[in-house]
Parts: sequence; C-alpha cells; structure tokens
Amino acid sequence: MLEYPPIIICSYLMGSVPFCWILAKEFREVDLRKVGSGNVGATNLSRVAGVYIALIGLLLDFAKGFIPVFVVIYFHGISLLALIAGFSAVCGHIWSPFLSFKGGKGVATSLGFITAFDWRIALGAVAVFFITMLVTKIVSISSIVASFVLLPGLILFHKQWFIVGIVLPILIIYTHRENIGRLKRGEERSFK
Repeated sequence: MLEYPPIIICSYLMGSVPFCWILAKEFREVDLRKVGSGNVGATNLSRVAGVYIALIGLLLDFAKGFIPVFVVIYFHGISLLALIAGFSAVCGHIWSPFLSFKGGKGVATSLGFITAFDWRIALGAVAVFFITMLVTKIVSISSIVASFVLLPGLILFHKQWFIVGIVLPILIIYTHRENIGRLKRGEERSFK
C-alpha cells in the first residue's frame, strides 16, 4: 500500500501536462482555451495548428495514459494499482493544475490507459470510433460511442474489473456535456 500515494501523484502529474495547449502556444502563439471550441485537446489543436501538430499532441496525450499503466503492470501485473494509475492520469488531463484545474476531454489519455491495460479492448474502441466517424463526421459522438466498448470488452477479458467499463464512459460523457448540448441544438462542428 505504500506505493499507492507516489504512483497516484506521479500518474496525476504526468496526465496533467497540457501538451496540446503547449503545442498551440509554441507553434501558433495562441491559447487553445480561447480559440475554436476552447478545448485543450487534439481536435481543437487540429483546427488551430493543423493535422500534423495535432497528431503529435494526440500521441503525447495518449502516452500520458499509457506510460503510468504500462509501468505499473510491468512491476505489479494487472491490478487495482494499474487501474488507479490510469484513472489518475485521466483525471490529471481533465483537471490539470497547470490550467487552473481545467483541461481536455480525456479521450486520448483514456485510450492510452486502456491500451496499456489490454490492447484488444482498445483496438475495439478505436474501430468503433472510426466507424462512427465515417457515419457522423463528429468527434464527440464517436468518442462517446467508442467508450461503450469498454464494458463488454472488460466483461469478456477482465470481468473482475468491469467497473472501469462503467466509470470511464461516465467520465467521458461528463467531459462532453457541452458537446452534448451543442448536438441537441444542432450546433456541434463536424469534420468534412
């Protein structure tokens, strides 16, 4: 149990580094919170700085969730500690102390977390994301729908940890609450 506090703190701090915000500042000299959708994630970064810079931001946000979980699993195996590390990283991304405890939606960081935990579940989520994107052209809908893959995936491969498949989608829906409002009003932006 002594390892829990340092792992929680380190994972949270790793997750809280706002890479997309930093990239927007460095490459376009803009505050990502004040342009486009105001979100500090890769989707908004792509609109401000282009696809290639956004891909870098996406990979860095992915790594924030992947690295702490991978390290914990390497030393402790698939365990409660690995799940806590993943959730800590996602929470760091959503509530970053470097951005006044605000942040992104947590999708890329959650994907990194799940990929380190079980790549098969992550692959299923990515497939559903892209299929939904092909149909709707809307990132927020695709992200929410993809998160629903977690529960059946966990029940199939790690049923003792099925709670992750409930909590993480709820968190993703929570961070997309403004998007859901725009969807209801028909104002959500799509990728053409």
